[in-house]
Amino acid sequence: MITAQNLIHHEFIGLEIAVLESKNPSLISISGRIIDETKQMLVIQPFEQSSSEKMVAKQGSVFRFTLPDGGLVDVDGDAICTAPHRRIGMKGVKSGVSCIGL
Repeated sequence: MITAQNLIHHEFIGLEIAVLESKNPSLISISGRIIDETKQMLVIQPFEQSSSEKMVAKQGSVFRFTLPDGGLVDVDGDAICTAPHRRIGMKGVKSGVSCIGL
């Protein structure tokens, strides 16, 4: 079960996400579903049908994840700026993750 405390140790693909802050102002407020992830980027398919997928750099961004139970979690992209297979296997919690409530 994905929770605010263990989010960064789980697979992100398939989760809903919104971009709260980004070095690229045109990406702020994009929301959609994560369809791919690399060490440096998240690929988001926006909810708007006419929008193409967006690549958002993790570094310098802040994201709001919607957990499967409906909870919301804000994550500093710098805290997840690592290859997914390495991030999933990490022990402990990095700073930059905050639960904002249900």
